[in-house]
Order: sequence, then C-alpha cells, then structure tokens
Amino acid sequence: MRRIWMVVFLAAFFTGCEPRSTDLRRDFSLPEGCSRLGSVEEASLAQDIRKYFLAEVSASVSEVVVEGGADCGDKFVFSIEAVAKGVHHPWIWFVFIDKSDGTKELIRPE
Repeated sequence: MRRIWMVVFLAAFFTGCEPRSTDLRRDFSLPEGCSRLGSVEEASLAQDIRKYFLAEVSASVSEVVVEGGADCGDKFVFSIEAVAKGVHHPWIWFVFIDKSDGTKELIRPE
C-alpha cells in the first residue's frame, strides 16, 4: 500500500511540474503603474544591468540575460536570468542615483 501511495505522489508531482523554458523572449505582464521601455533605452540599461549583475553575483555566472525592461517612474524593472546558475528572477528593481560628481550610479535595492 505504501508503494502505491509513493507512485501516486510521484506521478502527481511530476505531472504538475513543467520544465522551465530557457527562452526569455516572452511577454511579461508589467508591474502595475509601469510602462514598457523603448528598445534603444532598454538595450542601454540592460547592458549596464548585465555588468552590474555579473559583478555582484559571482564570477561563475557566464552570462546574464536581461529581458522585459519597464519604466516604473523613479525605478526601472527587468527580468533577469543568470544563465550559468539557471536562476530566473522575473522582476528585479533597479534605480539610478545621482552622484556628487554629476554621474549616475546604478543600484539594486535589497
């Protein structure tokens, strides 16, 4: 009887789990109050965020895919995948702060 329940549990578990797609080119539902970024602006920000994320996470991350850029007023939000680790973050907030020398610094709030 115990073996039957184990089989039922495993069958239910595996039928409910879909393999995660590695293709991030899909429509993300934007957070409330946010608008999709333009492609040029998104590409520029994505490059900065990719560099930041690679530096912050680990040298073992070989690639960071940035998709789904959105402008949320004073913040920008992106969907990020750290490819080597296979970790997908649906939305991560980033903000730009003005530094004393007149430049802007990209930060990711905790």
